[in-house]
Amino acid sequence: MAATSAGMLDTSAGDFENLLNVLLAVNEQSTKLRKDLKDDITTSVSKLREAYNDLISQIAAKDILIKDLEREISQAKNRTPVESCE
Repeated sequence: MAATSAGMLDTSAGDFENLLNVLLAVNEQSTKLRKDLKDDITTSVSKLREAYNDLISQIAAKDILIKDLEREISQAKNRTPVESCE
């Protein structure tokens, strides 16, 4: 399941990056768009990239945490129970 998630993230990252590049290309080629609007688009694309990268980093950190917790659960299940002292 983790490998599938990572593969999906890679594909989505590529698609997302391509879409942002299309926006920037259209922005650069547009001759009728005011400069302030072009600047807003460029700034927005930059902020979207930053936000996307932050989300990917958070997902990666959560994946590591989940794997660590799953390993701890597995180890706990494999321990022999302590006999009670009566």
